[in-house]
Amino acid sequence: PDIFMSDDKEPTYFLTKAELRRVWPDLESRYPYSTESQYLRLFDSDHDHRYYGESSTAYSKYPLVSSSPQKIYSFNSKSRFIYLMRHPVERALSHYWHAVANDGEMRTPLDAIREDSHYIEVSDYYRQLERYLQYFPRNQILCLTTEDLASSPELQIDKVTDWLEIERLRSLNTEDRFNVTPEK
Repeated sequence: PDIFMSDDKEPTYFLTKAELRRVWPDLESRYPYSTESQYLRLFDSDHDHRYYGESSTAYSKYPLVSSSPQKIYSFNSKSRFIYLMRHPVERALSHYWHAVANDGEMRTPLDAIREDSHYIEVSDYYRQLERYLQYFPRNQILCLTTEDLASSPELQIDKVTDWLEIERLRSLNTEDRFNVTPEK
C-alpha cells in the first residue's frame, strides 16, 4: 500500500524523442507522455502513497540514451532506483528475443550480438550505473540481481522494503513468472 506503480509499465517519459526513436522506434510515433502533466496523470490514485514509480528499462540503455539521469534528477533529485541486473549473457539473449518479437530482428542471435554493440553495452552494468552516480548518491540506488530474486524472492523483497523503510510484506506470490526468455 505504500507503493503505487503506474499501469503503463514503461512510459519512457525521461527520454528525448530522438532517444526514444533509437531504442523503441515503434513507440515514438504514439508517444503519449510528452508533457509533465500527461506523465503525472499516470500516478493518479484515490489514495496517498509514500512512493510512486514506473519501470522504464530504456533509462539505462547508454550510449543510445544519455539524457535520462539528468532529466530524472531535474524532475526529482530524491528519486530512488531499484536497478535489477541479470547475468549479462542471459540479458543480451533476452534483449535479442525481445527484438525478434517486437522490432523485426532477423539475424541469428550470434550475428546480431556480434554486429550490434547495443546488445552488449546494455549489459555493462557499471557503465549504465556510473551515469546515475554522477547525479544521485549511492544510497538512492538499490542493486539486485534476477538470479537472487528467483532463488530467494522473499529475502529480496525484504531488502527492498527495508531500503524503502516501509512495512514488510506478509504474503507474496512467487509462483507467477513473466517475460521469460524462450528456450530456443
